[in-house]
Amino acid sequence: MTTNYQKGANFERRVVKWYEEQGYDAIRSAGSHGLSDVTAFFFGLVIFNTLRLDNYWSPVEREEFEALCKRHDAVGRYVWRDDKRRIIFKEV
Repeated sequence: MTTNYQKGANFERRVVKWYEEQGYDAIRSAGSHGLSDVTAFFFGLVIFNTLRLDNYWSPVEREEFEALCKRHDAVGRYVWRDDKRRIIFKEV
């Protein structure tokens, strides 16, 4: 049986791979020790990504994530899987 941690880590790896296929450098923050689960870089552009297996973020999580993006002048993206397990991005 796959644990929620494993499902989340696998999803993070999928998102990193997606960014790399688009030509970005990307890293994941293993263990969810920060507000950005995956950070992508492209010629000075920084994209913070917060991931969920579903499409739910609490208002506090949204506020903290958006503040992080503003502090670092970074693009922010909410990322989740739809019913068909496709990666969905919503820019802040």
